[in-house]
Amino acid sequence: MKQKRRLSLAQRQAWAGRGFVLPFYFGFLFFFLTPVVQSILFCFSEVKVEIGSIVRTDVGWENFRYIFQEDPNYTTKLISTLTQLLWQVPVIIVASLFIALILKSDFRGRTVVRAIFFLPVVLAGGIVMSIVQQDTLSSQVMNGGMVASGAMVDTNALQDLLVNLGLGDDITRIINLIYSNLFNLLWKSGVQMIIFLAGVQSIPGSLYEASAIEGATAWEDFWKITIPMLGPMIMLNIFYTIIETLVDTQNVVMIKVLAEFDRVELGLASAMAWVYFLVIAAILGIIAFLFRRVNVKS
Repeated sequence: MKQKRRLSLAQRQAWAGRGFVLPFYFGFLFFFLTPVVQSILFCFSEVKVEIGSIVRTDVGWENFRYIFQEDPNYTTKLISTLTQLLWQVPVIIVASLFIALILKSDFRGRTVVRAIFFLPVVLAGGIVMSIVQQDTLSSQVMNGGMVASGAMVDTNALQDLLVNLGLGDDITRIINLIYSNLFNLLWKSGVQMIIFLAGVQSIPGSLYEASAIEGATAWEDFWKITIPMLGPMIMLNIFYTIIETLVDTQNVVMIKVLAEFDRVELGLASAMAWVYFLVIAAILGIIAFLFRRVNVKS
């Protein structure tokens, strides 16, 4: 009698992974695929909403020509969003890694501090966040306009200090932007902090013990052990931060797309959304390629 072939551990793990993502496949096929195809058709159409139906007239590439050649705001908003991405993502990644390294230490009240840093993740998607953003006092705090004493401050004071120190205009502007949005950036660092914390705690302590025996400093441990071991988490957090930042409903490009939907300009809105999606996909593809090259060299 022929013996039944057993699956290896890797094969069992692969099938377990497929089982976990199976709900996504069903959800995509039954709920998401049709709107995606419809939005692609809308990109090349003039869409009119009538009672009980949607009338679609083929216009070719006219919607794309309009948003790049006639619309005065879309390209400007897109460039502005990508420019903000260049400094927001590094600040969020560095801040979340720094917080994770602090929270790894054993001190009294560590669990409470972790909960406080993760609390914005719970509040960010709900009605509480809408109230916070609409409240004037909270807006001042999130924009860096309040100090611990409760007094309102003007960020121009920091800018004047940096100018007096002889720093260039570009550096001064970037530092001022980070300072003005520091609370908001830390507010967005909760998930990244948890991922980094899990990665830091998974690093074997024997590596640091061997490094200490060889006389390495803490600075050398950070660059030779911590950062290389956190490589996959760094890539994951960069991907997550880019996507979260670019699809934020407070993003100027997202506001522009949603405004076109509100005006029932479904063709223009779909074209803008797909251009934005392709830009995001290109950015993520470039970052994935660079990480792959770094891993190959290492």
